[in-house]
Amino acid sequence: MTKEKEVTPPLSREIEITIIGKTVIARFPNIGQMIQIEQSKQILTDGRYAIMAYAGLKTTTLMLDLVDSISYFANVIPDFYKTLGVANHTSLMEMDLDSIIISDMLKEYKEKYSPFFNELYDRTDRPIVATKEKE
Repeated sequence: MTKEKEVTPPLSREIEITIIGKTVIARFPNIGQMIQIEQSKQILTDGRYAIMAYAGLKTTTLMLDLVDSISYFANVIPDFYKTLGVANHTSLMEMDLDSIIISDMLKEYKEKYSPFFNELYDRTDRPIVATKEKE
């Protein structure tokens, strides 16, 4: 009698995200979206993303979480800005940190999307975050 090999189901390539009571599907990005995400990070940080990532300061980490959440969600959630009722990333960047949209977006990014993404892809652009998530 031969023992059957256990088959591991493939990891899901999408996850549900809820921001301001609206549930949407966020997908794992394709190559083109990955390029757009990286470009967005540079635009939103005025080309200082890497410097900020290596700083490791609490405020810098919070700002990078905000940049990452906008960059990823804008590219992997269809009609992201329309769903939130804002025109573009500039509208989000002008909001207060304690606004419901920003706090929901950060929470969903940090608690759901970032761990989901890191299961599928070993992220190295923010070494401090990557190290903490693996602990």
